[in-house]
Parts: sequence; structure tokens; C-alpha cells
Amino acid sequence: MPPDPPLHPDFLRGIALFNEGDFFQCHEVLEELWKQVHGDERTFYHALIQAAVCVYHWSRGNLVGVRGLHEHCVEKLDQLPPRYRGIDLARLRRDLDRFVAAVGLDPATPGDLPRLHPAPDAPVRVRAMLDRLTMPLHWPGQSTSKTE
Repeated sequence: MPPDPPLHPDFLRGIALFNEGDFFQCHEVLEELWKQVHGDERTFYHALIQAAVCVYHWSRGNLVGVRGLHEHCVEKLDQLPPRYRGIDLARLRRDLDRFVAAVGLDPATPGDLPRLHPAPDAPVRVRAMLDRLTMPLHWPGQSTSKTE
């Protein structure tokens, strides 16, 4: 099996920004990579950018943007395998679907924001980096207790 291609530092930075909740800056960083690649790699970055912008639209109160970007993101995710470049894209889709459904019920408190998680077969360096960056993120002022 060929080794995984090296991970671009901006790819790792984009993942970190996504998981820290800085969705706008994540979009900015990943967009620069997206412009440089083709094929599945381009579709992958485009899906991550659209997922980030989907949640960013929610943070700005743009529910039409949430639905539109979610739809476009799902179209891209459907073109990719469930795991790509160490990211569990199937889980991202489930989490994003859940988030958008919750936004439809209560835009003010949709619960945990989507995160990027390592795929079960992710390279060790990807898994290690993602494991430290995938703690549940709650919007400011939201309770972190499930019992409240």
C-alpha cells in the first residue's frame, strides 16, 4: 500500500480552525488549497469549505444560507468515499445533517456544532491531531451539560 501523501500544513490548520469553531477563517485557509488541486481532492476541500460556511451562516443568523450550503456540501460529500484523507466524511455528513435539522427546530440552540473526526483507518499523525481537536464545541452561552 502506498504511503499517504504528506499533509499540507494549511490542511491541518484548516481542520484545527473548523474544530475550534472559527468557520470563516477555516474557509479562508482551505479555499487557498482548493484553488490548487483537482479531482477528488478539489471536491474534498470544497465539501469542507461548504460545511464550514454552512455553520458560519448559522452564526450570522442566515438560515437560508445554512440550508443552501448544507445541500451543496451533501452533494460534494456524496461524490467522495466515507473516509478521505483521514477524515470521517460519513460522520461529518451525519453530524451536519443533525445540526441542520436542529437549526430548523430551534435556530438559537442547535446543540453541538459539527466537528471533523478521524476515520477509523486514519494515519496515526492525522488521528493524533484530530483526537486533540474534536472535543464538543458549544456556541458561547450554551450549556455544556446534557442534564440541564
